[in-house]
This record gives sequence, C-alpha cells and structure tokens, in this order.
Amino acid sequence: MLCHVLHDWSDDQAVAILRAGRRALAGGAELAVLDLAAPAPGETGPVARAAASMDLYMMSLFGGSGGRERTVEHVERLLVTAGLHITSTARLPSGMAVVRAIASEAGGDVVTSSGAPS
Repeated sequence: MLCHVLHDWSDDQAVAILRAGRRALAGGAELAVLDLAAPAPGETGPVARAAASMDLYMMSLFGGSGGRERTVEHVERLLVTAGLHITSTARLPSGMAVVRAIASEAGGDVVTSSGAPS
C-alpha cells in the first residue's frame, strides 16, 4: 500500500515508484494507492475545497518539482503507465480514494474508472 506517497512526486517520479512496486509484487498480489483525490473541474463542496487547499499546500512545499494532488483518473493513468491493471477504484466520503491494481499482462486494454480503455 502506498498511502500519501505519490502526491510528493512528479508524474515521472511517481511512475518510477509504481514500477518499483510492480516489480515487488508477488504473483497475484495487489498494489493499493490511497491518497486525497483532487476535485474534477467544476466540482464544488467542502471535500473539493479541502482537496484544492491541499493541492496549493503541496505546490508551496514542492514548487516546480511536481508535488500535487491528483484526480483519481490521473492516478489510474500513472498506474497503467507503470504496467499495472486497475482492479477497483473507491472514492471515500472523506475525499480520499483507493485505487487498487495488479501487474498487467501483455496485451488487452486496461479500463479505467471512466470506462474508457487506455
């Protein structure tokens, strides 16, 4: 499980971390990413405002190095880029999200939470 890890890193660094996690998975094991889910464009409400505030905080800490909150779809794209297949995605009432994935086999589309093959 990676909990509050990826938001500290740029996309390239996050993919490198996820690839290392993929290599470490034993047969059939799952990797879970637990992090605050950035709001989708136009999303409002207290959870969206809290996530937006945390995103600003991450930018103030890490500046141009890439630390930021990501949408669930962005995390899914990073996982797919790292060679993982999304098995489930859950948004929690707190604004957190859990994206679970397994090492993907060669071939076939990976379907993300938006339902679109990637």
